[in-house]
Parts: sequence; C-alpha cells; structure tokens
Amino acid sequence: MAIPNISLIISTYNRPGALSKVLGGVAGQVTPPVEVLLADDGSSELTRAVVEKLTAHVSAPLRHFWHEHFGFRKTKILNQAITEAHGDYIVLMDGDCVPHRRFIA
Repeated sequence: MAIPNISLIISTYNRPGALSKVLGGVAGQVTPPVEVLLADDGSSELTRAVVEKLTAHVSAPLRHFWHEHFGFRKTKILNQAITEAHGDYIVLMDGDCVPHRRFIA
C-alpha cells in the first residue's frame, strides 16, 4: 500500500524553545511529511530565527505562515495554512508536542 502524502501543520505562538524541539522531532521522522507548514499566531522574531535556523534540517519543504498578533487568532492562521497545503491528508499538531519518530508513518 502506498504511503499517502501528508501535510503536517504545526501551530505556534512565542515558544521558540519548544518549537525547536518539535522541528527536531519532525526532522527525525522515519517517514517524513510531504511538507511542513507552520501556522504562527504572531510570534516575535525569536520564533522566526528558530524557523530559519532549522529549515535546512527538516527533510520536507517548510513554509512559515505568520500574521500580526491581535489576540488569540490561531484558527485564522491555521485556516490559511490549510488552504495552502498540498498533501492528500492534513495532520495538525501544536508547537509544543514533540512527535514520536513514527508519528507520520
């Protein structure tokens, strides 16, 4: 059976340390997603720096969707990332949950 193309969408807000660990877990997947989309609810430049540093370590294309922070608008940025996803399936996870190495598999 063929493995479906998975778009992994990770929501985040101002937790660059946690996001670094999450992206490390994504980089270690035995079956990587076809793409990784970060749905960022207005994080500071520290988060952007982590994303730029770790993009090369993730084996799938990584796209960072960000909007200015005007209160809790996580669902709005998630919807934007979902509309841009190219996979057959979408997997959503929070930016403080480190995935097991077989999470996508």
